[in-house]
Amino acid sequence: MHLSGDLQLAYPSDWTDRSITAFAAPPGSWRVLPNFVVTRDSGGGARNAADYADRTLVELARRLQDFQLLRRGAVTLQQHTGIDMMFTWHSGEGLLQQRQVILLLPDDKVFSIVASALQSDFPAVEETFAKMFASLRFPAG
Repeated sequence: MHLSGDLQLAYPSDWTDRSITAFAAPPGSWRVLPNFVVTRDSGGGARNAADYADRTLVELARRLQDFQLLRRGAVTLQQHTGIDMMFTWHSGEGLLQQRQVILLLPDDKVFSIVASALQSDFPAVEETFAKMFASLRFPAG
């Protein structure tokens, strides 16, 4: 069973929940709306969050124009440990800055949480993003 806000969905037990939950800042002076996206997936055999994050970094560096990793380190959200990364890359709209946290839960479920904004706008929304990361809650299992 998938529960999210005003949605409830029953799906076969052998299917993987790869749902995406996305939030965007209200329109205003932004050229690109700052956004906060949570995705769910299977760990795909990763031994730990660092393994999954390393695979993700390789893919990002391969696909994103002028990808630059600004930082990568360990993080704990609730009781779950993971990897916290900050990076920039050039999109069609300009230079984006993203903070991505990857958590691998004991049941092999991965949560990838990404906060994005134009690099020039990031300082203005960084506190909001920090509060959103701090508010996250995950299942115990």
